[in-house]
Amino acid sequence: MILQLRRGTDVAQTMPRVRAGLSRWLRKSRFTAIVEPTDKSYRLKISQVRLREYKDYCGQHPGPCVLGGARHRHSRYLEGADWVGFNDGLNTVLDLLNVVANVWSYNREAIGSRYYIRRGYERLVNYAATAPGGQFNQAWLQPVDTDFADYRRCPHRRSVFPYGTPGIATWRMTAARRAFV
Repeated sequence: MILQLRRGTDVAQTMPRVRAGLSRWLRKSRFTAIVEPTDKSYRLKISQVRLREYKDYCGQHPGPCVLGGARHRHSRYLEGADWVGFNDGLNTVLDLLNVVANVWSYNREAIGSRYYIRRGYERLVNYAATAPGGQFNQAWLQPVDTDFADYRRCPHRRSVFPYGTPGIATWRMTAARRAFV
């Protein structure tokens, strides 16, 4: 995942605030990740995103799993709704810091290459999916302009995603634990 500050941003002042904000958020969230600078001073690389606690893993796909009662492995990998929760948390940090940035990932379960989760001040709030011909599970659709919204005044709103998507769409540890009870 890449976080790139927009042109005109004071990189020397903003980038340390963003790194510190992401570090604080990751310490109290249900996720772990490596946040490191790239060869370009206006970019951060966010990699090895994992859950703090193990749980059954079905996949990153949107919508319900079509494998039915098949046994799922126990791991710390993120499922589809977990990624929505991670993206919401990351966007909340950027909203609270009032940062203008583009954030994208290279989602292998999406149609297209770069999968944007933020454009400027606007975060991805509508995760759409489709079932491409011949595939068992659905695939994430590339977001369009109407899928993004500026939530800086209400940064804790949650995104919408396909019903039945595996995982828990929150970044808070306590909310995730309640979901397992």
